[in-house]
Amino acid sequence: EEAVRLVCQLADGGMRDALSIVDQVIAYSLDKLTCEAINAIYGIVTVPEKIELLQMVSNQDAKGCMQKINEFAERGIDIKRCTNDMIEILKESVIHDYTKDASLCTILNKDEIHDAKLGRSTKERLSMIEELIKAYDQYRFASNIQSYFEVCLLNMMSIEDKKVNVSRETSS
Repeated sequence: EEAVRLVCQLADGGMRDALSIVDQVIAYSLDKLTCEAINAIYGIVTVPEKIELLQMVSNQDAKGCMQKINEFAERGIDIKRCTNDMIEILKESVIHDYTKDASLCTILNKDEIHDAKLGRSTKERLSMIEELIKAYDQYRFASNIQSYFEVCLLNMMSIEDKKVNVSRETSS
């Protein structure tokens, strides 16, 4: 089921594209349609891995973020695609905040929606989206996309909703 969902995302609504992706994956993985094979062929990161990276950002785990980004680079992960996917994940978490309707989420499943909220306010996640969009926009000028991505994640670590901070401090 997860592999089919991934094929649908990659095909972006194109039936011929979906069939082509499935053909490539089956040829690569000896007649098995698996997420691992799709990720290896297309240089993408799974939704749980992207949520894990976002949680590291939320927890201000700079060392963990840098290690994860280096791991992505070693695996040949497409940083632009990863950035765009992280925007979509956060966007769906915000949509769910406003609607409480999981059926509107096409990337996140019901179990992932809560994790994608990162224990952060809607405002904080919207600010994170803005940082990712700015970085994505700058990639076309970058000689080293990975550096822009790293700086983006470091900037995202400093995002805090002042109202949430005040309530956290008063409850201590």
